[in-house]
Amino acid sequence: MNGLGELQHFFSALAHGISRIDIAFVLAVMAFNILVARFGMWPYSLVTFPGNAGHELMHWFVAKLLFAQPAFPSLWPRRDGDRWIMGSVAFAPSIVSED
Repeated sequence: MNGLGELQHFFSALAHGISRIDIAFVLAVMAFNILVARFGMWPYSLVTFPGNAGHELMHWFVAKLLFAQPAFPSLWPRRDGDRWIMGSVAFAPSIVSED
């Protein structure tokens, strides 16, 4: 099977494994996220904390895997001008960095 055929098979199998309940759940979570954001930044940050923590820990893991000497993830939301930064991972230059 060629690459395109394998990709079509993958998406076909994936589509058969997703039920209407799965789609409804994802849409409900997205709607809840938008609703909570209307209450302000701090309620939003509490609701999104688990996903944010997992996201930043994956950044930390990849930086560790690439020997970038990561610092522990910052998970405390902070304002940067007119936007919010929900978390970050600082790391030293490594094999994937030009500096």
